[in-house]
Amino acid sequence: MKNLNIALVTDFGQEDIYPGVMKGVIASLNPKANVIDITHSVQPGNILQGAFLLFSSFRYFPRGTVFCAVVDPGVGSNRAALAVRTADYFFVGPDNGLMWQSASDNGIHEIIELSESRFFRKTVSSTFHGRDVFAPAAAHISKGEDVTRMGKGRERMVRLSLAKFDPAGSNRDIRVLHVDTFGNVILDVLAEDFRSAGDLSVKTGGVTVSACFQSYHEAKEDTPFFVTSSSGFVEIAVKNDNAAARLGLEPGDTVSATFTRNRDLD
Repeated sequence: MKNLNIALVTDFGQEDIYPGVMKGVIASLNPKANVIDITHSVQPGNILQGAFLLFSSFRYFPRGTVFCAVVDPGVGSNRAALAVRTADYFFVGPDNGLMWQSASDNGIHEIIELSESRFFRKTVSSTFHGRDVFAPAAAHISKGEDVTRMGKGRERMVRLSLAKFDPAGSNRDIRVLHVDTFGNVILDVLAEDFRSAGDLSVKTGGVTVSACFQSYHEAKEDTPFFVTSSSGFVEIAVKNDNAAARLGLEPGDTVSATFTRNRDLD
């Protein structure tokens, strides 16, 4: 499987040189590669948010795309560097849970621990594996390199589940996965699980959220409500306003759920 697309997800931001340097390394090894920025705005070190953004985007890319995902607070430690081949794609990045939900959703075929230094830059920094390990590995894969030549196979990778809410369970803590540009608060709850809970509501910032709508335009002004996001997860929104600012929420926060009334969410 060969494809010249390499898609990047990092927490490097837009102000520093790091994303550009990664692209330079890729261009040096594979000038024909088409490098696509999914996002570099993951909250620094927020693996959960990075995993959500990767999961929400990977399926829209052509078969064979190499996803180079770098949210790596453990860089320089003994955490493994991986290349994962799935049914349709490749994922390259740290073994910290960042890639697991996406890779497993597409069907994992091979997990390779990157250890063959000839596929890295000659000098590997202990603080910038995005440049020295992951970008070169992604470039080599995009050229058609067999991932099994890049290191040793392994059976497992670190798992990080995005949707932890169990409608049948007793734990009602819900995590904030992401806050988008509009201030919508995406929760780690899949829409089908939320529906089956029957009468769930969330209280946060002194506000109880229980109203549900199928789209933004149906909602009332100034009232936080639930809606299914385009990713299939439940989000809290406020019509024509910033729900995250109104409720004081950001990625990584946890809110508590209670039961108040029946509702329907589609």
